[in-house]
Amino acid sequence: MNLRVVRSSVGKVYTKWQYFAVTGITMALVVAFYIFLTNVPLFAQAISSGYPLSTIINLMAALVKGIEQSAGFATAVTIFVSAVLVGVNASLLVYRVRNFGFSTKQGSSTLSGFVLGAFGAGCPACATGALSLAGVAGGLAALPFQGWELRLLSFALLVMPIYWLSRDIESGGACKI
Repeated sequence: MNLRVVRSSVGKVYTKWQYFAVTGITMALVVAFYIFLTNVPLFAQAISSGYPLSTIINLMAALVKGIEQSAGFATAVTIFVSAVLVGVNASLLVYRVRNFGFSTKQGSSTLSGFVLGAFGAGCPACATGALSLAGVAGGLAALPFQGWELRLLSFALLVMPIYWLSRDIESGGACKI
């Protein structure tokens, strides 16, 4: 992996404030997605009880503030890091599409990296479900480090599209041929 290419492309993208906004909004959505997934029954009860939207948003904010206490420091860090990586992916993809058009290859690699990376980075329990879909019966019990290897793999899956998009941006959206 050529880090000069990534640094150059990321520097090019983040010269405009709009891409910081895309990253920030995406990060907030990713964190909200994790919080929602781990608290579906709570949100379902709050919604079915007729609470106003402002109360549900306040509930979400309280859960985000308490993520370290509920999930632990290491999980909170992995959720934040994965949210940053997804946000950078989104900004690079938006930049690439705006400047060079849509590429099915780039879009699908970014989306697949996001989906696979997002499930493993924030929540090993979510990754266990993905493992069971892949045919691993014991889920986390089959893994020697209780799911941390999935988090590291998910970070790699989130970094790969960043590199591919950076390389594409650096080349001006043209293929090597």
